[in-house]
Amino acid sequence: MAAARPALLVPYPHAVDDHQTANAEALVKLGGGEVIAQSDLTPALLRDKLLPWLDLAHCETASRLIRQQSPQNATATIVERLLAIKG
Repeated sequence: MAAARPALLVPYPHAVDDHQTANAEALVKLGGGEVIAQSDLTPALLRDKLLPWLDLAHCETASRLIRQQSPQNATATIVERLLAIKG
């Protein structure tokens, strides 16, 4: 999200508490990408999902949506919270 780049995400299915899917869905909700379950992934599905992203206007729209809706100063906020825990 910090880079405002759209993505096609394939979460690792064995991640603890399926956190990768939850993180990926946050980007999807912003209009910045799509999620494919690893169990559903086939060459044909990957091709079909990637084709719309070859359109520059589609990518620019997704990037704009991510930039507009994603948390501002997220990195600074995370650092501040980590330092507060340490201190």
